[in-house]
Amino acid sequence: MASDKKDMHDVYVPIQLFGHKAVVLLDTGCDTSIIGAWLLPDDADVRPMTHALLAANGTYIPLEGEYKVHFWVAGRV
Repeated sequence: MASDKKDMHDVYVPIQLFGHKAVVLLDTGCDTSIIGAWLLPDDADVRPMTHALLAANGTYIPLEGEYKVHFWVAGRV
């Protein structure tokens, strides 16, 4: 967990996705990336979930659906 503003620079990165700017958490240990629906284009083909998503403590995370997004961080996929 980021304990001060200096540490936050190590885990949060600025992005631009479909014309929206945001600052997002970069979690390299996560199998799935989660983005807010507000970042998706209006015509996004969001599909029903094919699996459940659980937090590290086992809590179910409710999601609206799945949408495949290809993205790069610092030039890497």
